[in-house]
Amino acid sequence: MEINVTDYLSEADLREIAIEEWRKVCREACNGHSERIIGNIAHTVVTDMVAEALGDDANEKIKAKAISLIDTLSEFTVFKGPDVWDRRPTPAFTTLMNAVVANRQLIEAKVRSCIGNLSKREALEIIKSGVIQINPGKAA
Repeated sequence: MEINVTDYLSEADLREIAIEEWRKVCREACNGHSERIIGNIAHTVVTDMVAEALGDDANEKIKAKAISLIDTLSEFTVFKGPDVWDRRPTPAFTTLMNAVVANRQLIEAKVRSCIGNLSKREALEIIKSGVIQINPGKAA
């Protein structure tokens, strides 16, 4: 006896069954490691795309560019706080701010010491430069 499944199932039914079986096979093959597997696939695809875009010496070009960028880093770029474009602070900025808060007394003592050691001339230069404004109406 021969049974023709198309007599009982439509093309859409067959397609749906095939898709569900494919998903089942994929789930079983991944066995809880889907994120790692997809990451590995993405790494391979991106590596191939970068090699195609940059040529066979892509790794050397990327390494050279990374080194040149690292050489231009400054305190401003590493510890830069969030702005309009950067919604979150960098880890370095967060670490710096935590250290400042944790050492507030030391910082205040150092600032008081520096202010106490300013000459009148240095104080006038700072005030004239506009860096510090004196507002006697507001006391801290």
